[in-house]
Amino acid sequence: MKSFVWIVLIAVTASVLLFFSDRVTNREQEGISVGQDLPRDRSAEAEPAGLPEAAAIKDNPFTEKALLGAVDGSASEGLAYKLLADKYFLHFVEAQMPEPAKGNVYEGWLVRPEPLDFFSTGLLEENETGKWELEYIAESDFPAHTRVVITEETEVDEIPETHIVEGDFNQVETEKQ
Repeated sequence: MKSFVWIVLIAVTASVLLFFSDRVTNREQEGISVGQDLPRDRSAEAEPAGLPEAAAIKDNPFTEKALLGAVDGSASEGLAYKLLADKYFLHFVEAQMPEPAKGNVYEGWLVRPEPLDFFSTGLLEENETGKWELEYIAESDFPAHTRVVITEETEVDEIPETHIVEGDFNQVETEKQ
C-alpha cells in the first residue's frame, strides 16, 4: 500500500511539473518571459482574454486620467488612462500630435518622479482619425509611476529623447476646478 501511495504522489508531482513547464515553454515561444510586462498586441491571440477595450477603460469610474500637454512648443495634446483590472495593469494613451520627422517614432514612458525611475510602454501608432495611440498591459501595478511622457525618438532604446507631451495622473480634475 505504501508503494502505491508513493507512485501516486510521484505521478501527481510529475504532472504538476509538466503542466507548469509546458506553460513556461509556451510563453517563451510566444516571446514572453515569465514576469515580463505584456505590451498589448492588437491581434486577439496575443492579449489575455476578458480585458476591457480602450473605450471601456476610458469610461470606467476607477480609471485614473492624465491630461497631456505639449512641452515642445507645439499644439500637441492628449489624454492617458490607467486602470488595474483583475490582475492586469491597463494603460492607454490617445494624443493629437503632428507626424514625427521622417524615420522617427513616438514612444510612451511611465515615470516614477522620486526616486526617478521610468520605463517604455511602447511605440505609438497612428489611428484612422489621425490620432496617435498606445495600449500597454502588464501583470503588475505601477502606483508610483504617476507621470506619462511621450517622446519623439530617432532610435528605439532605453533612453528617452525629445519630450513632446507630458502629464500626471489624477491632475485632470484638479485642473478643471
